[in-house]
Amino acid sequence: MSSRSDKNNRSPSILLISLSSSGNTRKYSKDLHNAFEANHVNTNVVKDAKTAINHLSAKKKPQAILVTDPAIIRRKNSHVLDKVLSYASEGGRVIFCCHFLCNNIYDAGPPPKKFKRFFKNRLEVPWKITIYGHSTPYANPLFAHGDQVYTNISDGFDNDGICLENVEVGDAMYLEAGLSKSIWTPAAFKSFSRGWIGIVGVIPFDGHNTDIILSMCNLEYYGFGSR
Repeated sequence: MSSRSDKNNRSPSILLISLSSSGNTRKYSKDLHNAFEANHVNTNVVKDAKTAINHLSAKKKPQAILVTDPAIIRRKNSHVLDKVLSYASEGGRVIFCCHFLCNNIYDAGPPPKKFKRFFKNRLEVPWKITIYGHSTPYANPLFAHGDQVYTNISDGFDNDGICLENVEVGDAMYLEAGLSKSIWTPAAFKSFSRGWIGIVGVIPFDGHNTDIILSMCNLEYYGFGSR
């Protein structure tokens, strides 16, 4: 008979980094943690830079890292961001989600200019934050990385959150209908050296938000997506 520890060793492991003290951010992190636990995914939630570095320096690497708020792009946490992006470049998956893009609206987080520098200097992409508000995105038929994500998710959903502009059409999981001639998306996913980077701007923590994040973690063999 398998022990509980044996099952844990075989289960996917997710590192959830939440360095902000914001009540909103902590709530989303807790909800996301509960969603993973309900689906038998081992999660380690870290709330300070020292603990994050300890996890990132361990020999056993997680299947994915989720960054739930923008505190990681502050100068004092640059060493954590360095480790996270190094993990991605070496073949890992890093998903920036929950309040990462929206924290500046709710909790006086980093201004859009700081995100622009983050995109340009650290992710090396021309992305920028373009809209906050209600919209109805649809699944992008030209999304180029379907072999890297679990794609059995909703064709469309109600979105109250941030969109990104200047995203390559093949890197956009969803597209916003009729808002602009350029590419606007609430969910981008692209290669990053030997690994992958994802950003989810969706605010409501519901099934769609969860499924998009799980999809980017590529957990298709563990029974996600069906509700």
